[in-house]
Amino acid sequence: MSYHVDLEHLNLETLQKAMRHIRKCQNELQKAVVHRHNARQVVAELQLTADLQLAACRIGRALVSVGRNPNTQSPGGAGYSVINLGIANLTPTAKTDLANRLLGMLEQYRVVWYTGNIPHGLNESLNVLSTMLKQYLPEETLSSD
Repeated sequence: MSYHVDLEHLNLETLQKAMRHIRKCQNELQKAVVHRHNARQVVAELQLTADLQLAACRIGRALVSVGRNPNTQSPGGAGYSVINLGIANLTPTAKTDLANRLLGMLEQYRVVWYTGNIPHGLNESLNVLSTMLKQYLPEETLSSD
């Protein structure tokens, strides 16, 4: 499955600002006092949501870094400032880092799911994250399955 996302209006500063804001929200969430019978579950789901948002920012940051157009950095430069070269063109280090973070989130997702839902439906729900993860794994890892 392939998606094209326009990165023209994204930059590293905007993504960093978003990440700082998400982390601030996570810190506030840890201090929150929730008066509900399922407070732990609600907080765990919100923390997971914030982690997924951070992952999206990290992916965006990696794509923006690799897709910068050097011609637009100088005065009079032409073309888009950033183009989406796709996950396949990320550095192996960036892919590995993203894959490791996604692996951790898959386990966290399972725990949160089992705490608040019936087991049926977990595989379908995990399919999106699992598909994403496969894009970051080296080819030799995929062929050895």
